[in-house]
Amino acid sequence: MPFGINDSIASQITKAIQGDAAAPLAPTTATKSPTPTTDTEIAPDQTNRTTMFRTPFIMDCVSWRKKSRKQIVFRCNPNKVDYEWPIRGATQNVKSGKVFYWWRNKDKGSHFDLPAITFGFQSGNIMVLKDNFDPKQSPDLYVPEGLDNFYQFMSIVDEKKMLDDGTPNFITITHHSAIFPNLQLIGFFDPSSPITVSESVDEPSLITWSAKFLVHNSEPRFNNAQFAKAFSTKFTDGNYNNVK
Repeated sequence: MPFGINDSIASQITKAIQGDAAAPLAPTTATKSPTPTTDTEIAPDQTNRTTMFRTPFIMDCVSWRKKSRKQIVFRCNPNKVDYEWPIRGATQNVKSGKVFYWWRNKDKGSHFDLPAITFGFQSGNIMVLKDNFDPKQSPDLYVPEGLDNFYQFMSIVDEKKMLDDGTPNFITITHHSAIFPNLQLIGFFDPSSPITVSESVDEPSLITWSAKFLVHNSEPRFNNAQFAKAFSTKFTDGNYNNVK
């Protein structure tokens, strides 16, 4: 269900779309909750805000797909993304000036080396919650979705890197942003760059973590002579409408 729409409004929207003139649209509201845990619950101070549609950040790997294991669908998208595009080349200072060396990748037709992307992840509210509030019964506790995202992330990073048949156990990320409306990344998290996790007493209900991802391949491809054309096409084929 879209973020911020409760059942009665969703029903009215459906009737209106289907041509029921007697079902006028009600103002956008949302279920108030001090600890939002579902798409129909938002924090009280957001009740009167415009309804938002979010395309989630998704992650899985080859071995998970073979086992039909569920993807990681992040409750909160990354709050920061830093891109790096190393260039295949070097410079040398000599007496007469600077000498440039270039090593073009003939297979990929590009001077770009493996791109690296540092994702800044956020959990959202991770306070432990319970399903029933009857003081006469034991509470049914469950792990908040954002905290489960963190546990699953650490699990996928620790997966074996090579499968039994000798093929790489690549991680696949589906990412949407204003720069790249629909981007699929294939690669591994950088073993030379540690994963950093932060929690603070100032924000006890939130954790953040960051990790650097080395892109072996992407769709559209980063290191491609048709880079600009490939990404520009995403803005004209309807994918940009999915960006939030």
